[in-house]
Amino acid sequence: MAKKEAKKTDKKEIKATETSMQKVENFLTDNKKCVIAVLCVVIAALVAFVTTVIVTSSLKEKNLGKIEAIEYRFLDNADTISANDAEARMAQAAEELKPFINKSGVVGARADLLNAEILIMKNDFAGAISMYEMAAKKVKGTYLYSIAKFNEGYAREQANDAAGALKCYEECAADAECVNKPRVLFNVGRLKEALNDMNGAKDAYTQILGLEDNESDWIKVARTRLLELQLEGKVE
Repeated sequence: MAKKEAKKTDKKEIKATETSMQKVENFLTDNKKCVIAVLCVVIAALVAFVTTVIVTSSLKEKNLGKIEAIEYRFLDNADTISANDAEARMAQAAEELKPFINKSGVVGARADLLNAEILIMKNDFAGAISMYEMAAKKVKGTYLYSIAKFNEGYAREQANDAAGALKCYEECAADAECVNKPRVLFNVGRLKEALNDMNGAKDAYTQILGLEDNESDWIKVARTRLLELQLEGKVE
């Protein structure tokens, strides 16, 4: 008796499924034009999105190429030209960079970094710091962020802002994409010493010793400096 009921139930389920499938089929048949229109809208949106991505990527590469060309003209044989020619090159490069300075992302950051270099050469450290700050905000999460923060630290040192420089180096060292971390940490330790924070300096130098590349020149220098601090009785 139970078997018969099971068979009846199975038939009911199959019939219910067939009925549901028929309903879907009927719906699609009755609304064929509407469904096709929706599909066309989705496909058109997808095509537009892909086209936008391709165009945006192409434009970014084009703009980066222009910035690299400006940088090449600016730096080409720079050590062999006269002071007047150097001034002229700086002025020309700064003018050519103007269309890119306010752009976002990598393009804007690359323009900011090159413009900051020009300002550094002019001893305009306040202007350079502003450019590095702008660049860092545009590329946080990429390797360019650590470069911008490191260079900002250098500019702040030149402007006699040791505390501000230290903060930049610390932010740079804490970044996951930090470029040349031993060098950055050594600057942290050096400035900690300058600010009379010997334990902080010791901590920075010790972090360098814990990095994987134990043969790095910066690691050797950090090991030597840490030993000197211990011999001078400044740290344990």
